[in-house]
Amino acid sequence: MGKKILYIVSNFRRCGPSNQLLYLLSNLDRSAFDPSVLTLAPEPADSRIHDFRALDVNIYELKMSRKQFAFRGQSVLKSVVHEVVPDLIHSQGLRPDQAASKIKGIPSVFTLRNDPFVDYPMKYGKMMGAWMARKHLKLARKNPHSVLCSKSLHDSFLEKYELDIPYIQNGVDTSFYKAVAEENKASLRKEYGFNEQESILLTVGSLLPRKDVGTLVRAVLNMKADVRLLIVGSGPMKQELKSLAGGDRRIVFAGMQEDVRDFMHLSDLFVSASISEGLPNTLLEAMSCGLPVLLSDIPAHREIFDEGEEDVFFKISEEHELAGKIEKMLASNLKEMGRNLRNVVEREFSAESMTEKYQELYLKIIT
Repeated sequence: MGKKILYIVSNFRRCGPSNQLLYLLSNLDRSAFDPSVLTLAPEPADSRIHDFRALDVNIYELKMSRKQFAFRGQSVLKSVVHEVVPDLIHSQGLRPDQAASKIKGIPSVFTLRNDPFVDYPMKYGKMMGAWMARKHLKLARKNPHSVLCSKSLHDSFLEKYELDIPYIQNGVDTSFYKAVAEENKASLRKEYGFNEQESILLTVGSLLPRKDVGTLVRAVLNMKADVRLLIVGSGPMKQELKSLAGGDRRIVFAGMQEDVRDFMHLSDLFVSASISEGLPNTLLEAMSCGLPVLLSDIPAHREIFDEGEEDVFFKISEEHELAGKIEKMLASNLKEMGRNLRNVVEREFSAESMTEKYQELYLKIIT
């Protein structure tokens, strides 16, 4: 019987943290580890719970709102812990980390995937966001086994909060996200109503302020080149972005998608204008598909590339520079760049590599 690991998350919403947990569980050595997962909140419409069930992992669902959990969640959580008897708990997210911190006598790993003082105020408002950020940072300080998901976050936490927290970089399933032949690309374009001549830009993610998709929309609207921007994702800024686009045919809102691979395969260039990231999953997935990228100049994006590759970056919120860089990159050798990026992912950012590092951490803590 392997060491028992209980993973605690809010739910299986289709997002980066859920993808990373899925990769981790998919590659976990079952001869050494026996995993279970506990979710605290109800599953949303875009839940990936069926993908997790397919992994043959025990799943416990509390299905509680924040208010319900505040009144009786901890007692129910303890009953699950009593049933599983884990050797270690691994949580991610503020509420799961809070819940894990109250389980005494069992070591816990917290994985933090953002800078709370950047992400929470943008997502929940200044007052609520700042309160949540202080709470999460306090938990991270007290837990000797906190982990960050990128080197850039490690550097930021060290500089801003004097916290030297180790990091394990996000990974991607390179067998799932892979390049396709040119004839497949042409076929996909025909299927989705795009022609072969136009250049297609792709951005993927929740439509939140920190993603700064508005800068990308404005850049495309100001370009003369035959460019289409494909926006995959949904969120609170969707209507604002649609108003900004003004019905222009060059801006295509594809909404939330269960599988983004078709869109990566039919596109020419992946663009991220984010103001802040941990280590973006969609960027790694695009690179794994052999898709060239153009990125805002933030540490999380810089982390993936060697020094000297300045053509890949543009200044945050600089729509005119972004437009110029798009035109320049579309005129370059995109196929060669895509092949090189795929090699980078295989070498440094595979899900297998990430899982091995977590397994080493688990054994270090438990034994």
